Amino acid sequence: MSSSQNARGREETPNSFLSFKINFLTHLLNMKVKNIILYYSLLISGCVLIITISCGKDNPVIPVPEFYSTISAGHVNSLALANNGELWAWGNDENLPVRIGIDYMAISGGGNYSLAIKTDGSLWAWGINNFGQLGDSTLVNESAPVHIGNDFIFISAGGNHSLAIKTDGSLWAWGNNEKGQLGDFTNVNKNFPVMIGLGYSAVAAGSNYSLAIKTDGTLWAWGDNSYGQMGNGTFSGNNRPIYIGSGFSAIAAGGSESGFLTCSGPCHSLAIKTNGTLWAWGNNLFGQLGNNSILDRKSPVMIGSDYMSVAAGLYHSLAIKKDNTLWAWGNNQNGQLGDGTFENKIIPEQIGSGYSAIAAGGSGIINTTVCHTDHSLALKLDNTLWAWGSNDYGQLGLGSIMKSFTPKQVGGH
Repeated sequence: MSSSQNARGREETPNSFLSFKINFLTHLLNMKVKNIILYYSLLISGCVLIITISCGKDNPVIPVPEFYSTISAGHVNSLALANNGELWAWGNDENLPVRIGIDYMAISGGGNYSLAIKTDGSLWAWGINNFGQLGDSTLVNESAPVHIGNDFIFISAGGNHSLAIKTDGSLWAWGNNEKGQLGDFTNVNKNFPVMIGLGYSAVAAGSNYSLAIKTDGTLWAWGDNSYGQMGNGTFSGNNRPIYIGSGFSAIAAGGSESGFLTCSGPCHSLAIKTNGTLWAWGNNLFGQLGNNSILDRKSPVMIGSDYMSVAAGLYHSLAIKKDNTLWAWGNNQNGQLGDGTFENKIIPEQIGSGYSAIAAGGSGIINTTVCHTDHSLALKLDNTLWAWGSNDYGQLGLGSIMKSFTPKQVGGH
């Protein structure tokens, strides 16, 4: 009996084991299906949550500021510092202001690249870097600010070279140097800052030349001089600073060089003396010198009196008088003078009143295409920002690409 039971038991064991395996596998399969459904349900929910959070993080609803303290106009872009130190930028096909960062105190837009100084004195740069104009020891373009150095207080971005002054008054330069615009006694490009001299208080980088004022009020110039833009009475350029005159307090350097090309484009210079007189020299094709003429000048010529700030674009000029009236002259084919017309002016014309700061941008060459992209920016005494002129690349920041021949407010609405 025992043997018989054992035999049946041995015969039944495989069948029982097979049934157990089938039941167990079925159970696992059911569990797996349930888990898969649960997993993907959670995954989908998680994705929705992640997408929602990401959208809120990457595209925050940040209102464009209404009040600003500092402005700068590049070739086809614009920069502005809000009263709280936020840096905003637009142009280059972005037609509304975009927040870049915080804690900035100085900005300068050049030929498809930008410079900025933070409140701690650190210098930052971004954009095109084909000539080393960013100063980060490379030729790599940067889409976000990269740290360049410390202890800076003054900057100016040109066509594709950069100038900066440190807290000790030392002047530094880098970028394209084909015309000697760095002022380091060579014509070799530099992709890192090199010291040029001491005792400087202000700089202005044009398309391929440079202007600077020393702490003693003397004016110095170097680089290309094809149109007399240096102001030394000749058309010969120099790769070292040349003395121009004394008693100066403000300067502006114009030009047309883009960040992609190197050329000797028309340039004009503006300067204000400590007595408030305005002086101009260089190219005058559209009357941008404001001396009731269209002839180039290789030495400074006096334009008027009672001025306190100036800005030089490609072929147009802006200035503010001590009574805060805004004046403009030169080329006006894109409405960059802001007088409601497209007519050129060869003498200063009053545009409005109540202004405190100005910036003039523009380029004759964009991505190897010949064009004029002049635009103007201004701050009023109430710290509101206004823009007008060319807008093909959204550089006015008005949410469109339509040009404006009268000042329009940017932000705050």
